[in-house]
Amino acid sequence: AYTLELRGRGVLPPAAETFARTLVHLAYPYLIESCISPEEASRYLTLLAGIPDIRESERRRLSVPEASEIEEMLVGAISCGDGAAAQHLLDRTFHSYSVEDVCANLLHPVLSRLDMLTRENKISAAAGHLGISLLQKRLFTLFQSTPNLDRDLSILVGCTPQEISEIDALMLALFWRRAGLQVHYVGQVDDTEAFIQQVQAMRPALVYLSTASRMSIHRVAQVGREMDRLTEHRPMLCFGGAAFDQAPNLIRSITGIYLGSKPEVA
Repeated sequence: AYTLELRGRGVLPPAAETFARTLVHLAYPYLIESCISPEEASRYLTLLAGIPDIRESERRRLSVPEASEIEEMLVGAISCGDGAAAQHLLDRTFHSYSVEDVCANLLHPVLSRLDMLTRENKISAAAGHLGISLLQKRLFTLFQSTPNLDRDLSILVGCTPQEISEIDALMLALFWRRAGLQVHYVGQVDDTEAFIQQVQAMRPALVYLSTASRMSIHRVAQVGREMDRLTEHRPMLCFGGAAFDQAPNLIRSITGIYLGSKPEVA
């Protein structure tokens, strides 16, 4: 009701209008999938409504000094378990800079820092998980609020079952959808047979799988073998992820096209 009231006034800037339209059309399924309560959605919409819109062409480039400063503040907030401060930093950063810039120059370094600090026992595992969860939810929200244009050819994006892998896959799905492609995000691929059935039902032109763990490369290879056996409709398989920095020799073992280890280069 609050969302409809704000939209009815006709004064929402485009960023708030996009989020409001998503809430109105998808309602509770969107909130459940995004792990956002109705109260949080109302607060976020109020925040967006109060921020002047910046056109994409007017957003500043995220310079190295600025990115380093924001990275320190974001890692500090997450390390202390201050989710509200981290959310506020993300709000301001995504408002001022392009999505692609923030993902490449801020989110990846933050994830690397959190992983290193967790492995060195300098922050708790819970804090590291909080950081991954915050970034994953933010990317999913951005992906859901980006229009998915109706094209003749569609793309299916998924990943192997690790959280870092899902963030990379979400980034790429978001980049491609923002570029005007029709992209469907399927999340973690736990069951190869069920995924192949999904591919057959959706009939995409291209399937992309991301993996961050060397131990999960065999899952991508298995999907490649199963897709190669398809006769009625055989989409192109593309793959990538940080796992192939660890094992570049395994790239040739997969029937498909390698698009690099980072989503911003795919």
